[in-house]
Amino acid sequence: ATYEATSNWEAMDTTPPSVTITAPLSGATYTSDRIITASFSCQDTPEGSGVSSCTGTTPNGGPIDTTPGTHTFRGTATDRNGNVREVEATYVVTNAQQYPFTGFLQPVDNRPTVNTVNAGRAVPVKFKLGGNRGLNIFATGYPRVQTLACATGSPLDEIEETVTAGGSSLSYNQATDTYTYVWKTDATWAGTCRRLVIRLNDTTDHTADFRFR
Repeated sequence: ATYEATSNWEAMDTTPPSVTITAPLSGATYTSDRIITASFSCQDTPEGSGVSSCTGTTPNGGPIDTTPGTHTFRGTATDRNGNVREVEATYVVTNAQQYPFTGFLQPVDNRPTVNTVNAGRAVPVKFKLGGNRGLNIFATGYPRVQTLACATGSPLDEIEETVTAGGSSLSYNQATDTYTYVWKTDATWAGTCRRLVIRLNDTTDHTADFRFR
């Protein structure tokens, strides 16, 4: 007797499907007053098992997070064999209304003038932001101090007003509509130059240069 055996088999699908995110665009910058709706899609190869789910941080057509800061949007595709692929799009949202900063007020002079002061003193750094914005105005990790090469030829101006303070602090004067950041300098900075960097939470930077003696 002659016997014939036949078998039917399918190759196991081990390749995850793909994810395409068209909104938000990775690397894009948006302003907080815009409404951006999520747009993404998932595809499997013709020989694949097919997409079983396609999800995102926000559902397709829903508004993405547009609070100021850096955000990551994730799209996830899963096929019928359980293969999963996740794709990320990182974007930045800036404050739609930037503070109307018009420069530092006395006793601090704006660049390119270099302010001269005794190291270890506390400098009252004054500025206006077009009204009371509260005391949570600085970006995380700011103000910062950068080491600066002491350039020759830059105009110099003596800080006429310093205060005694154990540390740095921020206050707002309603009557004068003025912010004062009391910047406590370090006595070890004598003979060096430094740049004070104030980054506000509207993502703008404002700097002033100092020479310490």
